Amino acid sequence: MGKTYVRKTTRANFSQDTLAEAMNKVNSHEMGVNEASREYGISSRTLRRHLKSGSSIVKLGRGPELGPEHEKRLVAHIKSLEKIGFAPDAIAVRSMAYKFAEKLNINHRFSQVQERAGDEWFKRFLYRNKELSIRKSEGLSVARANGMNRKEVGDYFTLLQEICTNNDLFDKPGQIYNVDETGIQINNKPGKVVATKGAKDVYSLTSSEKGENVSLVACCNAEGNYIPPVVIFKGKYKKDEFSDGLPPGSMVFMNQKSSYINAELFLKWFRECFLPKKRPGKALLILDGHTSHCNAIELLDLATENDVVLLCLPSHTTQALQPLDRCFFKPLKTYFFQEAKSWMIQNKDRKLSRTTIARLIGVAWGKSATVANAISGFKACGIHPFNPHAIPDHFFAISDASLENTTQPYQDENFPMPSTPPEPTQQQNLMQAMNEPGPSNREKTVASSAADEKETPSKYLREIQPLPLIPHRVSKRKQSAVELTSPENRVKRRVFSEKKEANASKKAEKNKPCTNVSQRRTQTVSNKKKRVVKPRRQLSSSSDSSLENRVLSSTDDEVSDEGEDFCIECGDYYYTTKSKVDWIQCDKCSGWLHETCTSNKNICNKCTKEDRPD
Repeated sequence: MGKTYVRKTTRANFSQDTLAEAMNKVNSHEMGVNEASREYGISSRTLRRHLKSGSSIVKLGRGPELGPEHEKRLVAHIKSLEKIGFAPDAIAVRSMAYKFAEKLNINHRFSQVQERAGDEWFKRFLYRNKELSIRKSEGLSVARANGMNRKEVGDYFTLLQEICTNNDLFDKPGQIYNVDETGIQINNKPGKVVATKGAKDVYSLTSSEKGENVSLVACCNAEGNYIPPVVIFKGKYKKDEFSDGLPPGSMVFMNQKSSYINAELFLKWFRECFLPKKRPGKALLILDGHTSHCNAIELLDLATENDVVLLCLPSHTTQALQPLDRCFFKPLKTYFFQEAKSWMIQNKDRKLSRTTIARLIGVAWGKSATVANAISGFKACGIHPFNPHAIPDHFFAISDASLENTTQPYQDENFPMPSTPPEPTQQQNLMQAMNEPGPSNREKTVASSAADEKETPSKYLREIQPLPLIPHRVSKRKQSAVELTSPENRVKRRVFSEKKEANASKKAEKNKPCTNVSQRRTQTVSNKKKRVVKPRRQLSSSSDSSLENRVLSSTDDEVSDEGEDFCIECGDYYYTTKSKVDWIQCDKCSGWLHETCTSNKNICNKCTKEDRPD
């Protein structure tokens, strides 16, 4: 809050209703101006001024620097930036206010050195415009901004309706499940605290700098029933202490490479945790497009055998379409960090570890795994009750803004998503009016086009802070909503899996070490032939006469094919050598030799002698 002026006199100490009543008396000729001034305690000059303007609003002191109308335009521009994902911070708003005042040639008191409005002005600006406030923004990737579009969501709801209709699941919320994973750090998280005002540093002790990460697999249905969670630790050997304090029926999985889930662990969860808890009959399991969920052909076959339909959500849409993300994981982590903070206060000399985190997860699970949270998650995502219009418009705001102005937002024929069509551009209006018959329309269009080109305060704001539009790109790897257990997808995944296994076997066979000596020598020869050999230098030294005679004694074909296959130091032939040392190439003469035939690294003895000074 900025500075608030405290009145030091009782002048103009009248209400707006009193002023309005005095003005009515004067306008109805019941009283004169001076009589009304004495009767209601209002200065005659003030009363005359309000009678002249016709306004009964009481305003004292200096008004805002930009004026009420221009401030409304600035507020509208800030809202437009917020809608497309570029909400400005305090410094950006202050800079916009300064540049806006300069463009309008308003006599202001903003800083000319910093070229922005002051901090006190910004506080009063927020006080005058209650619809604005300082908020903590959340990061949103460009992929999620573009992925959450009306076409993908419309196709997803169409597929969901088709699956529920074919399997008679609309009135069976207990057969509709959602599964997802989330990461939890083995550490307490410092939050907001009450401390001394003006203190430079306020610390909260944590168990470690950066805690170890564990994964938690959660699953619930639209009736509000939860399957016991699974916690994944990084490591090979599991201890009984890792599961102490977890909810009844929970399990602990170990992953030797990382604490994240993979296809093998998800298949194990599906077989050992989901299928025994599932009710008999057809069931729908909604999951995201992680590779551990979609690529295992064993999982798809097992789900088909047990009457489970796997529905994969579109890429980059889980923040709006996944029930566990909407209404469960946030309270779970909130309760977990509360319990971790309490544990840290009670155990100051200990450290959070794998043996203690299970008990904290169990307490947090009991508080967050409520029936209300599960039901509200499925309802908010429009799954049960089935409602394609349940997704709010603000989820589509950025993707709608990224589309071209000339294109309409996607409308599904079966489930039209709520949207406001964009206004036609100036060029479209001009062309439409030009095509209409009649000179009057043509003249009006030209006149309106000339009027639109005039500078206006709103155009000034768009010049000062343009509205950036994210280009609408569709990634080649983006996956739309798909029924993973459909026959077409299973055939596709099986072909892909067989091709992948064939490539892996070929690669393993190629890299397989040779056990036979002749095979190893053949492989060594083939590897040597793949080397890039430089043209060999002509042998003219008398010291190389033995090698030269050996080469010349061969036929021309042998020399051309095997001239590079002799050691230039010992003259040994590469294909019949009994030495098991590696061959190297001289950097000077490009000749080949045994690694043990030279005392240098990559230069033969002859070139070394030539380089030595006499």
